Amino acid sequence: MADRCPLVDPSGARVTLVTALAWRAIAEIVRRRHATHAFNVLQIHPGISARGLLQLQLHATSRGESLPAIDFSLGGPSGMWSAGSSPQGCFLDLLNPEPASVIDHIEEAVGLPRWRGALPATSVAALSVRVVAGLLESRVFDQHGWRSTLGTYGCHGGDVVADWAGLMGVNPSPPDPDGNLHRDARERLSRLVLIHRSADELPVAKLSGLQGRALIVDIATGRIARVEGGGVEPLGDLLQMRAAAGGSMARLLARLVTGL
Repeated sequence: MADRCPLVDPSGARVTLVTALAWRAIAEIVRRRHATHAFNVLQIHPGISARGLLQLQLHATSRGESLPAIDFSLGGPSGMWSAGSSPQGCFLDLLNPEPASVIDHIEEAVGLPRWRGALPATSVAALSVRVVAGLLESRVFDQHGWRSTLGTYGCHGGDVVADWAGLMGVNPSPPDPDGNLHRDARERLSRLVLIHRSADELPVAKLSGLQGRALIVDIATGRIARVEGGGVEPLGDLLQMRAAAGGSMARLLARLVTGL
């Protein structure tokens, strides 16, 4: 078990850096495995700290088998990942000279075979997750703190549903009397990712809490939109936008970053 990160003090890592690297780890695992495994990304707040955590769930499509969930802690200390009850490593090690070895270690911990060979052709969901990671990475040196909020996140009192989800046409049934969403509603809302400024490092579930511009990525459909002042401006379909950029992720991200 790793108890500290060699390059970054976990207790002092900015929320933007930690969030970006958590999404990068998720994106690289999804990029490798999306052809054979369905995936869900969930958000739990506060988790073991006020920043909360992101959880990646993988399901083998051929056997219907669920792998152990992978938790990426954004705080308390930040940067730790686990596939069980205790931390098993530090995803801030992605800053080391061999970042792929971190992904290898995480996959090994949940029982995935060593990755070999070419990556599968991308999918809408895989591309969308890579875009989320790339956009957050572009904010690491911004003077403001940035993070992500999913369309719903779990907390001690049940599921919190973001009011901005309706801007993307996603309006599921409300939580039950105990505050819990139906599984299908939770999974659909969790595929909406808001990338936003966060002065207090907390998620944003209400439009009134947004500061400046934000972007919403819909992992399910590949659509992306800009949010500002309570209004929404659709920006397009990510697969089509990447094709228009000559297949270049760098050019696609450069275009999208202007929306922030």
